Amino acid sequence: MHCRAGSLEGYFGSEPTRGWAKSGFSRVLVHGSPKRDPRLPEVPTVNEILEKRKATEITRRLATVLMAPDAIGRPLIAPPGMAPERVATLRDGFMKALADPELVIEAQKRNWELEPVSGQELEAIAKRVVVQPPEVIEGMKKILAH
Repeated sequence: MHCRAGSLEGYFGSEPTRGWAKSGFSRVLVHGSPKRDPRLPEVPTVNEILEKRKATEITRRLATVLMAPDAIGRPLIAPPGMAPERVATLRDGFMKALADPELVIEAQKRNWELEPVSGQELEAIAKRVVVQPPEVIEGMKKILAH
């Protein structure tokens, strides 16, 4: 058996894993998204497993931090102190651009998945990840040391 970690976007969005998924050559055992993915309705999320095993709050928080990169993706960021009106304009423009029918058609032709995450959602994720009690910070230090 071989194991591989990565994002579902990468798994379904590029070769060879897209072909592996279609042919049944590979199988996803668990994924880190907050909710089940419709492409993998039978595959549990890490959060479901943590709930089933009655994981501690510290373990849940560690999982949140570790899985944040998948939820965040490849964000575009602005410098600190930017005027709120400008941030709102950029966020709105970005979401509108990703909903543009021509862009959507081009992405589909290239087999690219467009799953934009709003700036508000990214900000909420960042706040959940950054604000952690000392036990989680120590746990992350141990994980990252190996």
